[in-house]
Amino acid sequence: MEERRRAAGAYQKIQGLLKETAPLQEPPRNRPHGGNPPASPGPAGEPALKGGPSRLRQAAVFLALIGREEAARVLRTMTPAEAEEILEAMASLGPISPREARQVLARFGSKAEAPRREARSGPETAREILVRAFGQDEGDRRFYELLPGERPHRFGFLKDVEGRHLAALLRRESPAVVAILVAHMPEGAAARLLEALDPGLKIEVVRRVSSLGRVERAILTTVEERLRTRLESLGTPEGEEIAGEERLAEILRYMDLSSGDRILASLDDADQDLAEKVRTHMTSLEDIVYLEDRDLQKILQTVDDQDIAVILKGKSSHVTERLLANMSDRRREMVELHRESLGPMRRRDVDRVTGDFVRLVRTMAARGEVVLRLPGEELSSR
Repeated sequence: MEERRRAAGAYQKIQGLLKETAPLQEPPRNRPHGGNPPASPGPAGEPALKGGPSRLRQAAVFLALIGREEAARVLRTMTPAEAEEILEAMASLGPISPREARQVLARFGSKAEAPRREARSGPETAREILVRAFGQDEGDRRFYELLPGERPHRFGFLKDVEGRHLAALLRRESPAVVAILVAHMPEGAAARLLEALDPGLKIEVVRRVSSLGRVERAILTTVEERLRTRLESLGTPEGEEIAGEERLAEILRYMDLSSGDRILASLDDADQDLAEKVRTHMTSLEDIVYLEDRDLQKILQTVDDQDIAVILKGKSSHVTERLLANMSDRRREMVELHRESLGPMRRRDVDRVTGDFVRLVRTMAARGEVVLRLPGEELSSR
């Protein structure tokens, strides 16, 4: 009862602090015309906190100083919007000096002892308080929803392991387990692993990845822990929904063209419809981002003006500008005239022409006529 009373009292003080309209520090004198005015209260009934940065920091510092359990009790009295704003401030607090700690605790009338040395707070402090307030699963869910960049990457510890070592690591695992790993690990590592697998296992894993759906968190955790233990070093959501065909296409795009084509050829023999669906997901016009201007110009010389006009239909300004910038002024005018005369078109017709163009890019790259970089790959001078 006493703990609830203290938590309610602390919450009321935080609300009072954050709803003040006057700045906590005296504004600089002779402020130039057009400077930022003091913060004003928000619309009546709006739940989000409206305190300025200085007040938000004080509230976050207070929660960081009073201990995780006490802070968790205070947090449970807040609305979700209030809690989010305070925790976001806490995640970026940085060092708290003894002087600031004393001032904040005094302002809140807290009997907690101020630290004698510089205290630290950050994302982990915010996460610990959320977990204590709402339990492990719900606390983590709220934390990673608030700060998605803090979420650890599943199987991230494998991102720099060589493909042959990964294959050796997994030699006792079933194709089903290898498929789960391939679908959830970083794309570059997944591509290296696929290249290193025996042909028979490779095609079986590829088929399983393409049809993979939700994988329970417990299964992912078990596989991850087993691999961590096996590596003898280094060592998330409730489940993860995988669009298998799209995921496989992403992984193949990280592989060199000849390796990717060999896998697709093997998949053709086993399941032609599936192979075609994967190819469809691989045909992205964004591939032109990885082309040098001279290579893009070489490709465009082989494409009809009217087809280019169709390709540009409904595309992003980035893609449109990239294509048009690699044409002569005269040709650019002709393509624009074709675009204006096209009128409405069925999406599948536009996608068909676009797919033909991207396949042309990949074919010319496979022949060595142009250089298509992998995502994240640097080009050496040639």
